[in-house]
Amino acid sequence: MLPRLVIVTGAPGTGKTTLATQLSRELGLPMLTKDAIKEAMMGTLPVTDRQASKQLGAASFRVLFRVSQSLLDAGASIVLEGPFSHPQADAELHALGRGARTMLIHCVAPAELALARYRERYESGQRHPGHFDGAVFAGLAARIHAGEFEAPRIDVPTLIVDTRDGYNPTLHQIVSTLGPA
Repeated sequence: MLPRLVIVTGAPGTGKTTLATQLSRELGLPMLTKDAIKEAMMGTLPVTDRQASKQLGAASFRVLFRVSQSLLDAGASIVLEGPFSHPQADAELHALGRGARTMLIHCVAPAELALARYRERYESGQRHPGHFDGAVFAGLAARIHAGEFEAPRIDVPTLIVDTRDGYNPTLHQIVSTLGPA
């Protein structure tokens, strides 16, 4: 049987990491995230400004896709989380999805709510400073309103999850939609 690939994406502040973490636990699958890779690299490599952070982010995506492909090729199922968007991530995600039972889950929330969540997260000081969240926040509203975080366009079943007040559909419904392992 083909391995399962659950891709969770959306704009910053839409709850994609929280949902992916819950799905990982519910499904008993490992979760790979761009931010986890980037933060591990920031522990070793200097990130002195926003440009360096962006370069490390791009490298993190390359590592994420390479490791994901290796796991899928070995028959391992995974939950993959990140701000994948159309058209930037389409080709890479399409290639990953070819050898797996793939579901794309795109998290959405009203822009004002996503921005409030993002601001709360970066003001909490819990994220690595190498993300330069304050600088990101300054332009995030324009990026969201411009549609920069549109769902990737890959030929797989896609589920839109509204995260404004919990999950709609619910976590149970999402897991049911994914079907048995």
